[in-house]
Amino acid sequence: MKIPVQLNFETEPDEYIGGLPPDGMKQPVKSIRLMYGYIASRRARLAEITGAPVNFNWMWRCDSEFEIKCGSMADLIGQHQDLLVAAREQGDEIGAHFHPLRWNETAGEWEFPYADQPWIHAQLLKSLQNFEKLMGFRPESVRLSDNILLTEEVLDLMEDFGIKRDITIEPHVVGTHMAWKNVPSDDNFHDFPLYPYQPERGNFRQPGTQNRRDIWMLLTTTNYVSKAVKDNEAEIEQAYVALDLAFHPPTFAEIMNRQLESLERPYLLIVGNSNISILPQYLAYFEANVDFLINHPLASLFQFVNSAGLVEMTSHQATAQAQSSPIYQNWLWQRNLQRKQELEASTQAYRKLELYARNIEQHLGEKQAYIDSLETSRTAGQIPFARIDRYTSALKARLTGKR
Repeated sequence: MKIPVQLNFETEPDEYIGGLPPDGMKQPVKSIRLMYGYIASRRARLAEITGAPVNFNWMWRCDSEFEIKCGSMADLIGQHQDLLVAAREQGDEIGAHFHPLRWNETAGEWEFPYADQPWIHAQLLKSLQNFEKLMGFRPESVRLSDNILLTEEVLDLMEDFGIKRDITIEPHVVGTHMAWKNVPSDDNFHDFPLYPYQPERGNFRQPGTQNRRDIWMLLTTTNYVSKAVKDNEAEIEQAYVALDLAFHPPTFAEIMNRQLESLERPYLLIVGNSNISILPQYLAYFEANVDFLINHPLASLFQFVNSAGLVEMTSHQATAQAQSSPIYQNWLWQRNLQRKQELEASTQAYRKLELYARNIEQHLGEKQAYIDSLETSRTAGQIPFARIDRYTSALKARLTGKR
């Protein structure tokens, strides 16, 4: 009776810098070690709270863009060999992460060559082969950079290579994570099962029956938020977003809680880039969000798993049984009570505002009637014109807010 939680960490450059690095210069990637050190320091506490082993997913980029920007992948993996060994000994999974970017020499910029599907397929295969060569083993899981990269041909390629789990799909998220030129904003990622599944061959959006693929599709946790704030300035209004450890903590909490209370078989698949560990603002958000996981009322029901563990736990009814536990039922009752109290408070505030508005309207109506009566007296000559003009001008100024 556990709720599986997968934390999916992706290796990225410390900063996103456009263009090509100057000759002899490469972008630093210090954040991988910082991220590993931070989350490793929380492993024992997470195990204590959950009463279960704690495993994570580490998704390594081995694509050409990353290597051009950050240097030899052989050197980078060699520099982090101790972390890779330690992670695998702890039961963590090392998977592959792929970005399909190509340098356009004529335009002097990186491009997402969506229309050139053969090039994308060739680069994905090259990236997976590079991973196997440098790591010494084949990845079992892959996360592509964007929903629209998923096609039947890509799934064929991954299955042929031996990939067992795809972690790409972000349900309801439209378009790419960056506004690339000539890339469609595909909004056809809505109708998916809300649990891991093996897709039908020829239609990866549907669970397979007799013609089922071997690969599993693991869906990133997404949910609707009225106002998601990733930092102090950028706002996403009325959008579905993926649950990211770099999110503003109230947004992270809102998405996570909505997900936990809305699924028949609840689970969480949370993403995070390595570079949030080196950017002060995002690091503060990251730390707050990890603490939120640790201190969550349902924390004792959580089990932190890698992607293989997520498949194992969600492929039977153990996660559904977690919903019947007294801990979950009490949390859900508290959530509903809080919602009811917030609704009652909003209703009372609205009624007070409505009464206040009516009083103002009545007051303004009385003032306007008084002005009209003065105007009538002025026209009838009952009061000197100058006196009426002073009164009506002052009253009109108050009505319009002018002095």
